[in-house]
Amino acid sequence: MADIEIESEQSELELSELGPIDLVNKLLGFAKLDKTDVQPTIQSLYFSSELDNDKYRFLELDDDMVGQLKTGERLLIKGEKHESAVLCTKSKTYDVKEADTSNSLLLLPSCSYGDGKDEGEQNIVEQEVTSVLRKYLELKPCKPRLKKLRDLLEQNPYLGRLEESENEMEKYTYDDILDLIQASEEEIQSGLKQAQACIIDGYVRILDHEFLSKVITSIEDLISENSWSLDYVPLQECCNTLETLYHRDVITSVLKTYGEPLETTEVDTGTGGVYRISEEMISRHYATLLLKNTGKFNLKEFISTWQASVPEGMKTDLSMLKGLALIDRSSKPEVVWYFPSTDVPEEINERFNFLFKTKEKWALDEITPYILDLTTERLSVNGLLTKFCRASTQGGVKVYNSRRPIS
Repeated sequence: MADIEIESEQSELELSELGPIDLVNKLLGFAKLDKTDVQPTIQSLYFSSELDNDKYRFLELDDDMVGQLKTGERLLIKGEKHESAVLCTKSKTYDVKEADTSNSLLLLPSCSYGDGKDEGEQNIVEQEVTSVLRKYLELKPCKPRLKKLRDLLEQNPYLGRLEESENEMEKYTYDDILDLIQASEEEIQSGLKQAQACIIDGYVRILDHEFLSKVITSIEDLISENSWSLDYVPLQECCNTLETLYHRDVITSVLKTYGEPLETTEVDTGTGGVYRISEEMISRHYATLLLKNTGKFNLKEFISTWQASVPEGMKTDLSMLKGLALIDRSSKPEVVWYFPSTDVPEEINERFNFLFKTKEKWALDEITPYILDLTTERLSVNGLLTKFCRASTQGGVKVYNSRRPIS
């Protein structure tokens, strides 16, 4: 034992007597490396006398995000004090979670990565370590948190010019929405489209449903007065005729939401665009009017009333109610009630719990509209149902119920 200690002391003494370059080469020898195996510039690290381990955080990025930064794109971290943070690219949203690492992560203000050349004289460059961290921020893809978007807009729906003149409630610009909503810009634009939002006097607004009905009725009356086809409605003429009643942005938004733009090269109409009125969108609008405040509705009576409410020439179909209403064919008489997909919880476990509280068993075509937004590239609707539901057959139809007791 004494001999080993003496040899160790002698080795340390020998190393201490070596110059910096000789010491590096000696250590390379211990590692069975030759000096030609490494870059000639050797970086010697030393720790700052004033280490600051709380000033910085390491954030792990994938190659795609690094590429976006290099091309000038922004990565935004969003979240108010009561919200967990997310990071947003232009098109995706990621949860930001703190993760531990068993390794020490060193932060250096300057560090050389070499130029790929192994020529030249060996030299030593001292590099200062200013922080030592044992945690980093990890990113995991997540769904955009868009429920807050609808909640903000529903606090102050647009009721028309007269009511707006006395409106002192809070309103939000598009930039406000980008800052407040934990989603990427592309996801926010998709959420605004789904919410049927529009820009009025510089603010993002949704239309009060009764006010929206008045606008739709006015457009339908104008179509009838001019004997226009539902497949060929000129935007500019609608705006010119109805602008004394409604803001032009409102008319444009409603026509774009409840119509489909046509591309025509037959004539230069000078109309600013031509739209085909969407039979499904208009039918869903009138279904909402009938069901929203009525509770359960006798299905047979609803079908008759619904068909009578839509413009002449349109045909309603129960398939148009997907994600908007539910039908119970087991009750006597059969009933239908308002159940929009926009009202279900965002969190996945809460979502399924809420759905199975509402209805014990679901057919595939019934439940799909209520979980479609939970799907990912790796997890399809069938994958979600396999993970969270138990399948059985009822009356020859495959149905799904909860895997666990409903709380």
